[in-house]
Amino acid sequence: MKALVTILIVITGYAGLSQSLLKGKIMDSKTKIPVTGASIFLSNTSIGTNSNDKGEFSLNIPAGSYELIVTSLNYDTYILQLEPGNFQSDITVILNEAPKILPDVIVESYDKNGWSKWGKYFTSNFIGNTNATKKCNLKNPEAVKFKFNENTNSLRAFTNDVLLFENQELGYRIKYVLLNFKIDFNNNSFKFAGHPAFENLVPKSEKEQQKWMANRAEVYAGSLRQFMKSLYNDRLEAEGFEIRPVVSISEIEKARVAEINKRIASMEEVGGNPKLRMNKDSLSYYQDVFNLAPGDNTIALNKKIKRADIVKSTKTDAVLLNFEGVLRVTCTLKKTPVEFYVTVQRNSHSKYTSTDINLPQKTAVIVYKNGTYFSGENFLVDGFWSWSEKLATMLPNDYGSEDNRLPD
Repeated sequence: MKALVTILIVITGYAGLSQSLLKGKIMDSKTKIPVTGASIFLSNTSIGTNSNDKGEFSLNIPAGSYELIVTSLNYDTYILQLEPGNFQSDITVILNEAPKILPDVIVESYDKNGWSKWGKYFTSNFIGNTNATKKCNLKNPEAVKFKFNENTNSLRAFTNDVLLFENQELGYRIKYVLLNFKIDFNNNSFKFAGHPAFENLVPKSEKEQQKWMANRAEVYAGSLRQFMKSLYNDRLEAEGFEIRPVVSISEIEKARVAEINKRIASMEEVGGNPKLRMNKDSLSYYQDVFNLAPGDNTIALNKKIKRADIVKSTKTDAVLLNFEGVLRVTCTLKKTPVEFYVTVQRNSHSKYTSTDINLPQKTAVIVYKNGTYFSGENFLVDGFWSWSEKLATMLPNDYGSEDNRLPD
């Protein structure tokens, strides 16, 4: 199956050092009766709790911006934006009863045998195609409904339930509130949005615990999260990231370069060395174009992009990533796994992982200190990250903090 370009929609939460205690009570909107056993968590973290028999809860909130998510069976999901130093320490959450059925417009047309027909697309594009996918299982696949639109050649997935995953590769139990899932088969693009809550699984042995820790470190290395964090901290070079501009190569240009290479080969046959008279960048360009595999039409120029060219500081604990065109990010410390080429069927192979990024809406991406970022739908990736950055390899935003250690 050909890999899809992915729009990554990430809900951010910047974790600082200090914490605030948030207390609250959860009630039914009609009866005003306390809602017990509701799940309360900070989106994309392992920070969460449940309401007690009085509907009450308390939660330590690290400094920063978060989305507080409250879910309970038979109720609509409640979302509250928490801004640093600007939220009440004691809140009342009113939950509205969820519709008994999905909206009529969807019920009329969703595929009654959706999972058997479309489940493989959901698994490969949302959970992933890496080796880790085999150990990341959706416990309630029957909750996912699908709708295929023949007019737009697109597929949507939706659910009224919280999706439950168990990831034995990384040692997490994940509750996922799915907001949006869409595949556009016309342009091979995929986008999703949602709110995951992470919980550490209890290891059966010290060996399993160490394996989970090693697997987490492995998926973090060379990841989009590590790139964003190194971008913020001005450690791109130290952590092996290189950024270069990408240009499109027409078939006419390919033919021109092929002719130049023929002339070079002919001159070398009679003892000449025309490469000595060539600019180093020109020679690199000709070689890159000449080595393009059939169907590939882009190359990364030899010129490296500096951080100062694409990053601007702000008055807050964030920086702005902004650029024009397409950039190729290569991680020289992360070798491309063989399974990537087997899965995505790429024509050309690269020793190290590389991903093309662009900002289709031409607005800046907000990047936080811990590597989380906010872009809306304005961050498009194509390449290694579009294959690797899926739920099976997802880490919580507080990965690496004391709150995210495995249980003893």
